[in-house]
Amino acid sequence: MSTKETFSNRLSFIFSALGCAVGCGNIWRFPYLVGKYGGGIFLLMYLIIIFVIACPLLTMEFSLGRLTRKEPIAAYQEVSKTKAWGVTGLLGILVSFCWLAYLTPIFGILVGYLFKFMTGFFDGMSPSEIAASYETYRVQGNLIAVQSLSLLAIIAAALLKGVRNGLEKLNNICMPALIVILFLLCIRSLTLPGVWAGLDFYLRPDFSKFTAEALIAALGQALFSVGVGVGCGIVFGSYLPEDKTPMTKNSVVVCLGDTAVAFCAGLMIFPSIFSYGLEPSAGSGLLFITLPNVFVQLPWGNLIAVLTVLLFMLAMLTSQIACLETLVCFATERFKFSRKRAIAAIVPVMAALIWLNAVSTVSFDRFDWVTSYIFLNGGALISSIFFGWVWGPEKALNAAGITKHRELWAFALKYVVPAALLIINITSFCTL
Repeated sequence: MSTKETFSNRLSFIFSALGCAVGCGNIWRFPYLVGKYGGGIFLLMYLIIIFVIACPLLTMEFSLGRLTRKEPIAAYQEVSKTKAWGVTGLLGILVSFCWLAYLTPIFGILVGYLFKFMTGFFDGMSPSEIAASYETYRVQGNLIAVQSLSLLAIIAAALLKGVRNGLEKLNNICMPALIVILFLLCIRSLTLPGVWAGLDFYLRPDFSKFTAEALIAALGQALFSVGVGVGCGIVFGSYLPEDKTPMTKNSVVVCLGDTAVAFCAGLMIFPSIFSYGLEPSAGSGLLFITLPNVFVQLPWGNLIAVLTVLLFMLAMLTSQIACLETLVCFATERFKFSRKRAIAAIVPVMAALIWLNAVSTVSFDRFDWVTSYIFLNGGALISSIFFGWVWGPEKALNAAGITKHRELWAFALKYVVPAALLIINITSFCTL
């Protein structure tokens, strides 16, 4: 019997896995990609990919973790009986490493915006002044870095307490709070005048806007959002109590919850944007330029803005702690470090990289490109080949506890998921 620490119950596992999945990918990246790639058609592609590709892969990652009870590299090596397949787990660990390194500065920007909204900084500003304010603020890299390191300090302190007293307790507080805030903001957005134009853009697919680039973006966002190929699924699966509960019950709940949060983020944002006649395809500036233009016009706008920023900060907190836990799990099991020693070794390296990506947009962009196109998409493709052809559907489905529709699952694992990922990966490089 393994002595590895486990989650105290299934709900805590769900909250933690959902916390890993729900991050800036859902609440920041998803809405701006929807705006950039045509609204409803992107949403449709995203939903299909979530349940045809991401959900089966997440099921397999949870199952591999529960079966082996090891960190990602060792988990792939144990099942395949060869060290070579450990590269699949390494790619996942690299995704967690890079996300922690280059996405954490977004939290630093959010800290600044929280204080700006609390003090009414944007009151009376014109759209051009709000845009100029962001550009001025974004180049204050040292300030953003210091603010970013507050997140690293919080999650490192929590993880020193372990899985149940640190990771689990933090997610059990943050996830319900996130859901409540998001629900309130959705209600407020849907009660604004003229919301139907925003809902039409968001919910009605316009097939004339379908492009290969949009399909690639939808795949990347689905993997980014659910957390497939990040190593967290295997790590969190390894913290599950040893039982034969069908893993689909967990993965489907996580995928549904993650998708619901992303969907509600769109409901929160697009009616507001259209209600005030703003541009939905504003790209990454959607949060820091477009939305402040909404808030300055809303009754109680600063209060709503503060809640919105807190929502984003909670999402980043739950996803970044999952990334750090993946690195800690790897260090403690691979190098036999204590949890305290692992965190002490990882935090200074991560702090330096967070600082680099806060002060250098060039570094940020390079981290983003390598992580998205090589580590994440490439890792998902390799892992799909592993699950469908190396581990094999029979063993994989047994480990997942799947007894119904096994032929359909086997066909998806062997052919549908790898073929879809291969085509999209090839297309992504052809369109660069």
